Amino acid sequence: MVGLFMVAATPLWADPAAASAADYARESAHLEKDEKKLERMQANRSLDDKHAQEAQQEFQKGTAERTSHDQQQRQEVRQLQSVDVQVTAGKKLKESQTVMDPLLESQRSLKSDIRQADRQAHNEKTVLSVQKRDMDSNARYRAIDDRKIEQKEKNIADDHKEMAKNLQPSELSSSK
Repeated sequence: MVGLFMVAATPLWADPAAASAADYARESAHLEKDEKKLERMQANRSLDDKHAQEAQQEFQKGTAERTSHDQQQRQEVRQLQSVDVQVTAGKKLKESQTVMDPLLESQRSLKSDIRQADRQAHNEKTVLSVQKRDMDSNARYRAIDDRKIEQKEKNIADDHKEMAKNLQPSELSSSK
């Protein structure tokens, strides 16, 4: 009975260096897994940054186009005002219908162009607004990811320190 007890208790008296090596292997595997996860997170961050930059460029392009359209619309409004003045003057002078017809057609065409430009401006503003909201939302997610990456880096650094601290006492005991 005593012999059986001794055999069963033997693993408890195992060499501390062997136990330390097993712990080191487990911690090392855990650390490798964390480092790979960190690399994936950093790669995803890099890809997100690229997409954010592309979105910003697209937004700036849309804003520039919107400015160009605004200038064109202002020019059309000025043309319409000029035609309106001519139509009013023509009505006052009761000029012939042949002179008034092209002016009235030009007036209708300009009004139609301005209405269409207003609809287009509204649509473009809506698209730009959605793009801006998406960029802001993505920025919030990037900030969250940055915090996760920083935490993972800190955890890995802490694990490295802990492993180094655990190795030093076992190295001292094995050298004695």
